[in-house]
Amino acid sequence: MTWGAESRHKRGYGTAWDKLRKQVMQRDCGICQSCRKQGRATRAQAVDHIISKAKGGTDDLDNLQCLCNPCHDT
Repeated sequence: MTWGAESRHKRGYGTAWDKLRKQVMQRDCGICQSCRKQGRATRAQAVDHIISKAKGGTDDLDNLQCLCNPCHDT
């Protein structure tokens, strides 16, 4: 089964994730952290894992960052 075939809740993105996402957006002021490192202020649309869960990453706040859609898609 592929990720896209499972619901967001089955993949671990339920209510707890919504709360984490809000915390990270507030912490990062809604700014894409990848763009910020390059001196640009770009509005973030996504919260993403720095080290993916598939590679052993966790939902710790230290492992989450705001990203704009172009940075999230790369």
